[in-house]
Amino acid sequence: MQSKIINYYKTLFVCLVLVSCGKSKEDEKLFEELNHSLENSNAIIKKKTEDCLRKLEIDSQKPVSREKASIWLAKAKVAESLSDSMIANISSLQKLTKTSETIEKSLIEKLYNDLILYKHKLLQIDERIAEELGTVISMTNNKKDSSEMTTSEFCSSFNKSNSFIKTALLKNKVEIVKENVIEYCSLKVVVCILQFEVFQAIASQNSTHFKPNETLEITAGIGAFSKSAMPLITVDGKPILLNADGVAEYKTKVTDKKGKFSKLVKIEYRQPDGTAGSAEKEIIYTVDE
Repeated sequence: MQSKIINYYKTLFVCLVLVSCGKSKEDEKLFEELNHSLENSNAIIKKKTEDCLRKLEIDSQKPVSREKASIWLAKAKVAESLSDSMIANISSLQKLTKTSETIEKSLIEKLYNDLILYKHKLLQIDERIAEELGTVISMTNNKKDSSEMTTSEFCSSFNKSNSFIKTALLKNKVEIVKENVIEYCSLKVVVCILQFEVFQAIASQNSTHFKPNETLEITAGIGAFSKSAMPLITVDGKPILLNADGVAEYKTKVTDKKGKFSKLVKIEYRQPDGTAGSAEKEIIYTVDE
């Protein structure tokens, strides 16, 4: 729904600007109304951007998504900073259009260079952003691709009757690009929640009584022996790799001395909500005749 509203505003503004560009001061009121509507559009976009950032911040606090979300939150924050700086630059230039009939060509050229540099820095945040969004981000053209106007074309598109609304439209464009990049970062954090509701630590042995030099076998796992729970299993502190079924199998020859002995099995795992869980089980066995 929000994207439809945004597209509606964009289309409406461009059409009205094209119709109004050739008129005189009587259009100042119209431009003010257009700018007000454009600011409303920006407010909608900002709200969506804030929601994406909030989601990333929440995900960065959850154990199950903390690592990945923290990485993408940092990238989103870079995009936010770059965009806010660009919007501030455009706003400063927009103020000049209210006090001067024309904007110096050098300032328009600087704006052009700033927009191109802004785009370049955005696409450097992550190669996946460059690959998937780079082909549709254009800062100076209204085309749905990455092509840009030349400096001279960009400068000639400004005149004393449209400079105010041109800068307003550019602010709107930056808001949209900012939202697109931050939403992309948010969507890269896909949290996979385990479907198990209960975990049961399991550890078993092949026997409790052995003759000297016989083999003790310990089998350990968590729940339904699922690798999704990311179990870390150790026997007397020694990590045991999981087999294809998600089971840790430990084998060792018992001592040739008679007596009662034990092995400590520790199982660490991740619960459905992403928090860490652990269980210990002491395997007791006897060596006799």
